[in-house]
Amino acid sequence: MSENTETTTTDEAVQTLSPYKATAVVNELLAEAGLTDKKDDSKPRQLPAQMLYQYCNKGYIKASKNEAGKWEIKVTDLTEWVAAYITKQNALAEKKAAKLQAELAGETESTEADAEVDEHAEV
Repeated sequence: MSENTETTTTDEAVQTLSPYKATAVVNELLAEAGLTDKKDDSKPRQLPAQMLYQYCNKGYIKASKNEAGKWEIKVTDLTEWVAAYITKQNALAEKKAAKLQAELAGETESTEADAEVDEHAEV
């Protein structure tokens, strides 16, 4: 079973990854971007491989199935998705921080539901 394959087109070679192999790349990029674990800020955020399979299945990550019925993600599509995911997570963190600052300043009242952030929503 090949985790890393190259599909040759007439113009160039296109590298693809399985969602399992892509998880390592994604987690490395999340760590480089400084995203931390939701429960422990001292640890980098780690997405489980199953999440990437689900995102492929739901179409959040552009992917296709090969002849054997296995998911393949083009590196370019993965890079695009990771960039959007990091941007969204940073925006959500900024929004949450601003809301918390306003709350501490006594400007607004917050509910637990307001503080929740859906990190798994489509990017």
